[in-house]
Order: sequence, then C-alpha cells, then structure tokens
Amino acid sequence: MPDYDNPVRSAQEAAEAARALAHATQRFGAKVADSYDVVTELLSTARRLEQVLDQVASVHRDACDKARGEDDSRATGRGHALAAAAELRQAARLLGQAEACLDVAAQHSGAIRWPESIEPTQDGASITAPLRVPREPVPLEETFRRTSCRLDAPGHSL
Repeated sequence: MPDYDNPVRSAQEAAEAARALAHATQRFGAKVADSYDVVTELLSTARRLEQVLDQVASVHRDACDKARGEDDSRATGRGHALAAAAELRQAARLLGQAEACLDVAAQHSGAIRWPESIEPTQDGASITAPLRVPREPVPLEETFRRTSCRLDAPGHSL
C-alpha cells in the first residue's frame, strides 16, 4: 500500500518495484504487445521521478543553513547540502531528457501491430495470434517540437 507521508518508505517501495520490473522485463514471453504498456508506464514513472528529484533538491537547498559537516562545521555542511542540491537538479534535468526519449519511444511503440500472443508449436516454430490495432501516433513534427522544446530549455545540453 502506498505511503504518501513517509518519503523513505515510499523510496524503498519504488526501488523494490523497479527491481521487480527489471526481473519481469527479462522475458515478455508470448505477450510482446505488453511492451507498449511497459514503455508508457516507464514514461509516467520518469515524469514522477523527475518531480521527486526536484523536490529533494529543494529540501537540500532550503535547509542548507541547518546542515553540518562531519567536523560539525556549518560551512562544510552548507557546501555539501548545496552540492547535493545541484547534483539532484542535474539528475532531474537528465531524467527530463530521458523522459523526452521515452515519449518518442512510446509513440513509435504504439504504432506497432504486435501479435496479441506468440505461442510456440511442438516443432519450436511460432504461431501468432491476431494483431493488436496500433494506437494513433503523434505526428513526428509534434513529437520533434515537444522534444526540442524540452532539450533546448535552460540547463539542458544536447
């Protein structure tokens, strides 16, 4: 059950869910068409994780004057807090670029007509089931516009 008030527990659950997903995606078996749904869920996850990184960066920045270094120095603690905030913001920016790529991948994946299932025969050959109707992709011009706007934003580099 999600815990909306405990960031540590939620982060642990997210890490465990990512671990389970890593195992589950090793083989799609006969349901290759499920790959589209996985890509769109990854896109959604990337968007949320980008927000989380920005929020954790803000916590480090906003509380930097309360931080102490290992030597109990305020200056050292403040420096570490601000450095952590900067790195978290950079990670969020990079995840934004990954998000743009996932968005394009989802468009392409949604346009594929995958068989609903691939069942092996006794001789090892495959028999494909009826094809899933592809989703209508966003026109490439629109996809390019979305991606270029994100990547050209301040702080992003190609």
